[in-house]
Amino acid sequence: MKILILIAAVLLLRATFAQEEAKSEEGIDHLVPVRGLHDDKESWDYEVKLRKILLAEAPEKPAAFALVKTGPGAPEFCVSLIKEKDDRYFVEVRQATKNIWYGDAAGENPVKVYRESVPVKQGKEIEGLWARMLQGARYPGTNQKYDETFDGGEAYFAAWIPGEGIMAGETDRPVKRDGDVSKMNGLVRWMYQQAIKPEPVYPAKDSR
Repeated sequence: MKILILIAAVLLLRATFAQEEAKSEEGIDHLVPVRGLHDDKESWDYEVKLRKILLAEAPEKPAAFALVKTGPGAPEFCVSLIKEKDDRYFVEVRQATKNIWYGDAAGENPVKVYRESVPVKQGKEIEGLWARMLQGARYPGTNQKYDETFDGGEAYFAAWIPGEGIMAGETDRPVKRDGDVSKMNGLVRWMYQQAIKPEPVYPAKDSR
């Protein structure tokens, strides 16, 4: 009898591990709370530069926001969805002229700014998705620090939500294919493509 109980326990344990492995392979479809800055000086300095150069004049109350740290050598950028008082929406993209991590993006015009209006239907969809996902941010994740969902880059999401203020979250990997987090990533790309034009609206002022 004891042997049968032991065998049953082993089989149950294996089944549990198999379920967890399958769940992990399927991917995560929720955001996790922002886990803060790196603890090494180089990464800390990078975060300071991001705030000083890229985020200094970013909108204070975006209906949706994403900061994308791109792959090696590519300029970092952030995307903001802005909701006007008359319920119109527009997208603002702030993109470093050079990669902030590898290069010196400071100077006379370290950031280019692009703006474009978006249809109300898409604006409301994005605003609603960001609010729902940020309010549902939770642990556990997979304990892997960052989610490489933008061609080797990293993404952080935020929004100003009435009654809540600014809420922020980030993704963990692997991300569930065709889930809501993947949809957020796709909408960031869509907003970026909507706003980018041959010429920026204006070069941002040097924020040093």
